[in-house]
Amino acid sequence: MRSLLLVPIALASTAMAQTPTNLFEIYSGCTNYTSRGSLGVNAGEIMLQVPSSHFAGVAQDAAGGGTNLTGFQYITQDQNGSTTETYFMVVRADNSGAPDCTTTPGRLIYAGPLTTPASTVTTPVAWQITATLATASTAVPLCNTFYVGSEVIAAPLWANDGQSFHICTYYLLGTTQADNPAPAAPNLAWDCLAGAPVQPGSARLPRFGLIAGAAVLNLGNNDATLTNTANCVTTLANVSFGAGGMWPEAQGASGPRNDGLNFRVRDAANANGLAVVFLGQNIGCPGLPLAGLANGALYLNPGGIFLQLAQAPLDAAGLSTGLLLPGSPAVASAVNRVIDFQAFTIGASFALPGNLTNRASVAYLP
Repeated sequence: MRSLLLVPIALASTAMAQTPTNLFEIYSGCTNYTSRGSLGVNAGEIMLQVPSSHFAGVAQDAAGGGTNLTGFQYITQDQNGSTTETYFMVVRADNSGAPDCTTTPGRLIYAGPLTTPASTVTTPVAWQITATLATASTAVPLCNTFYVGSEVIAAPLWANDGQSFHICTYYLLGTTQADNPAPAAPNLAWDCLAGAPVQPGSARLPRFGLIAGAAVLNLGNNDATLTNTANCVTTLANVSFGAGGMWPEAQGASGPRNDGLNFRVRDAANANGLAVVFLGQNIGCPGLPLAGLANGALYLNPGGIFLQLAQAPLDAAGLSTGLLLPGSPAVASAVNRVIDFQAFTIGASFALPGNLTNRASVAYLP
């Protein structure tokens, strides 16, 4: 693992499709290291888990019965920018709670070869890269856990040379921290090393994102007790849309930490329109298509508990607004509970159909 201090981030991109696209990511908003995970000098795969316990309908198509992935966005770093690195983007299926690192059916997408941008810099260089698939993929699972990441070549000179990817650590590692979930939140970082799944020793989120036309919902926790300046989440008004938004903390009456919730909706197709966020009962998969009313499928039971929590205007980038304030009695009673959310967006003219986001869930931990 290498510190990111003083490493600039350049932008690189392939041509994007004309259809409005949205970025799905599990990312706190802060980055504190770059890493090859468990690989060290070895070749292998660095991956982020997208668990079905917290998400369904990511990159869903307009009919709501499948997916339509158009590309990836990620931040990669080379410790010696002048040595071009070759890599592939990968999506893998789940095998009993870990990536399927061995079977042919388990590798759902294998895109490349790609190379890091040309550079004459012999010191570390980082790039934010948007890679668009020549043909959109329908292989991302609609309902099941999957893993997105990159296959990298060996780096015999690591850590002086070699490719890595930016990460945010859940908890204090060294002198920095870049996320803020409850203690003991599950580690979403995985690697495929020598054909076997392994996890890095410290919990973190590798920064891999998916690009699709579907609207996106992420949840973020809001911890009013956070004062540790080593955690850059303090510069984001104490709100994290990474692991913190998946596993917020609720200490209940013992307090003092009972995290609030924020939501973020991205839907470029309905820029300057409206987003409405609902809480409901998870109906599982597949979702319920609402042809004529909305693109995508509904993953909450409209005949059960189905509450409108908030609505807010959309701009071109999406929106973020509070759902529950930190310390709310509703939060204090949510410990050890999973709560499911989904959003609906509509354009400025309010013409149907609108768009349904993915389901996003939180699991409050003590």
